[in-house]
Amino acid sequence: MNKHIVEEAKPLCRELRKKQTKSEVLFWNAVRNRQFHGMRTSIHVSNILF
Repeated sequence: MNKHIVEEAKPLCRELRKKQTKSEVLFWNAVRNRQFHGMRTSIHVSNILF
């Protein structure tokens, strides 16, 4: 992956994480707490998200 693209994406990724909607916050909390259809989940973070 082009390192230049990754570096350009960092500020956008940070901004999007800080400005989550209420629905997104509820969804990710449910996924983390295994309350999403009783499924175990793994959240993988790629090189792009910091």
